[in-house]
Amino acid sequence: MTGSAFGAYAKVFAAELTLSNGSGHLSSYAVTDKLSTQFCQVCGSTLFARHADYPGFVYISLGTIAEGSDIHPTYHEFIGSKADWFEIQDSLPKFEEWSDTE
Repeated sequence: MTGSAFGAYAKVFAAELTLSNGSGHLSSYAVTDKLSTQFCQVCGSTLFARHADYPGFVYISLGTIAEGSDIHPTYHEFIGSKADWFEIQDSLPKFEEWSDTE
């Protein structure tokens, strides 16, 4: 979804996500029958991802957040499909596919 070695997303409770403006510029793209992304119609940036199996959560693309320097990774997900040339060099938990972390 990013065209890079990895994408950084924050998993948040959907009920706690509030958009302060720009919601009228959102569009959705069905990546699969269960996964969709929401993006800005103006600039094309992917803002969120949602998965049908996890309806209580929204995955926010961290590259779109202006504030939040206190956000730090807690695990690596989807390492089963990571680029062969990228090496994970930390001791965070690793998951081949979707994790059950909250």
